[in-house]
Amino acid sequence: RVMTVTSADEFYSIMGVLTREMLEFTDTNNLIKTIVNMGPLHGVTDLREKHRYNITPWARRLSDDEDTDTEEEEKLAVAAAVFGVQHKLKKGYKK
Repeated sequence: RVMTVTSADEFYSIMGVLTREMLEFTDTNNLIKTIVNMGPLHGVTDLREKHRYNITPWARRLSDDEDTDTEEEEKLAVAAAVFGVQHKLKKGYKK
């Protein structure tokens, strides 16, 4: 289904549907551990680039100077959380 899409909207919509379907039939903790242990998925970058051209970015606010620090902090927090979850899952899975 994913290979037949023609836009970024369709791609992410199909991925959402596929994800929901997978989660209905499997143990979610085991699924996440397996995905983390698989490492980089080859071909995902090419697929992402193929559909990224058709994404229209959200309009910037007129005055976003005050939000710059907050946005940077949010990005750092998300990155730290993702790294922490991956590290804990890998550590816990090896036991």
